[in-house]
Amino acid sequence: MKRRSNTLYELSRQRLSKEGQQRDHQQTLGDRLQPGASFRLPAGGIIVGALVLVLLVVAAWWIGASSGTPQEINSGNTGHLRPPGQVVDPLVAATGDGEETPPQVEPRQSGQWYFVLAETRPEGARRLAAYCRELGLDAAVFPGHNTRLDRVLALPGLDSSSSQTADYQALDGRIRDVGRRWKASGGTTDLSDRYLDRWIQTNEPSP
Repeated sequence: MKRRSNTLYELSRQRLSKEGQQRDHQQTLGDRLQPGASFRLPAGGIIVGALVLVLLVVAAWWIGASSGTPQEINSGNTGHLRPPGQVVDPLVAATGDGEETPPQVEPRQSGQWYFVLAETRPEGARRLAAYCRELGLDAAVFPGHNTRLDRVLALPGLDSSSSQTADYQALDGRIRDVGRRWKASGGTTDLSDRYLDRWIQTNEPSP
């Protein structure tokens, strides 16, 4: 009987010791979870976390830089920009490489008479035609008989070369007024040497 009592006592002590160890472990864990409690992390874990953070920052910067790359906006204009106020002859079309090509529509009518205002170099012809249009006199530039000179013609044409018709007198008076103003603005002529020329279309227009 004495040996049995000792065994029960020892078992009771062992059980109490285990319960005490569990309470100590739970108390220690609760202390660590309280605000302000410090944790001890291994040095390897800190290094790995820092590397992951750096990689995330670099990836975010790369994505932002890629999406913010400025793109070219296609405005649909492949030619050169024209300064404000510059007048472009309707019979001259500018291409993207700066060359000039003839128009697709011929404004002259075969058999009609046209006032030839001047025959001069292409630059001067375009300036004169632009000045005429600014003052309300329709004019355009056409190739001259001389390959180095262009012709400035007043539009529209006349059905007759007679100076007695109302259309002739009206158009001639407008040209006279524009010529005086062109001369006063620094032009080399007052257009008094204008003359009529009949245009006959020699080739059929292509369809």
